[in-house]
Amino acid sequence: MGKESIRLHTRDKRTIEAEAEVTRYSQGARIGRAAAVAVIGTGIGAATIVIPVAHLILPWLIPILSWVGAYFVYRTGAKVPEVHATCPDCDTEFRVEAGAWEDPLWIRCPECKLPLRVDIDDPAA
Repeated sequence: MGKESIRLHTRDKRTIEAEAEVTRYSQGARIGRAAAVAVIGTGIGAATIVIPVAHLILPWLIPILSWVGAYFVYRTGAKVPEVHATCPDCDTEFRVEAGAWEDPLWIRCPECKLPLRVDIDDPAA
């Protein structure tokens, strides 16, 4: 995890520079995390086969859901836990928790509630 220079865009096409904590995952780490989710979910689903009545649905449902979850884990190339910037409208300096990288990733100024789109150079996207 390291600090990176990012850009924030307003809806009226203004751009401001900001700083963010960005955690990036390599291709191998993403594959490993996704495989772990899929294997654990499949194992839990297989273990439910001995549960009466639930054995009709859970052995299929849990592995399918774990594979869907593994897909989303694989697609998470970066996380942006925190953004530090100055609002272009109210000039308030703020720190905001963001989350997993999605395109587009939006945050809001805590004071004036101005929506800002986060723009990072994400090699996994």
